[in-house]
Amino acid sequence: MEIRAAYISEKGGREVNEDFVQISKLTDGVTVALADGLGGHGLGDEASRTAVQVADAEIKASGSLERAFEKAQEAVLDKQNRCRTKTKMKTTLCLLRIRDGRAEAGHGGDSRIYYFKNGKILKRTLDHSLPQMLVNAGEIKENEIRFHEDRNRVTRVIGTEWEEPQYEIEKEFIAKEKGLFGIKNRYAFLLCSD
Repeated sequence: MEIRAAYISEKGGREVNEDFVQISKLTDGVTVALADGLGGHGLGDEASRTAVQVADAEIKASGSLERAFEKAQEAVLDKQNRCRTKTKMKTTLCLLRIRDGRAEAGHGGDSRIYYFKNGKILKRTLDHSLPQMLVNAGEIKENEIRFHEDRNRVTRVIGTEWEEPQYEIEKEFIAKEKGLFGIKNRYAFLLCSD
């Protein structure tokens, strides 16, 4: 199985790039982690870096995306407490693990994961945002999200106290058949921040 990975990141009009990406090659596959710190909170770059590094280490240690999200959450909250910046470190988080021809993905926030087969999109994650909630309720159309006045209002993030998990594991990304990445089919994943 051949796996190729690459990333590009630009800070846009901000002073600091709050995106953080880490790609790790494993003996049996690859993991990709992407986080986008919440702008306007002050330390989104620290939150995204911490979340990605901790999540990546946990996936390597346990293989569990759920545990990776939990550990990332604990690490960001711990850093907030140590730095006395309780409301300033928040981030989205996307995780992808490919191994033995199978893929598993999870996300929290408005960073997305797209899944392609032979150049055609099969699925994408749904944002944890106010505009996505309005789409789900039938109040606005999907194509209105990008320009909605509340497009930056995220409903689930790493770095706020949770009563329940603020992430989703995408079971549809897990292939049922063996050999997901066969010779005839080409599969691709795109993780992207807003």
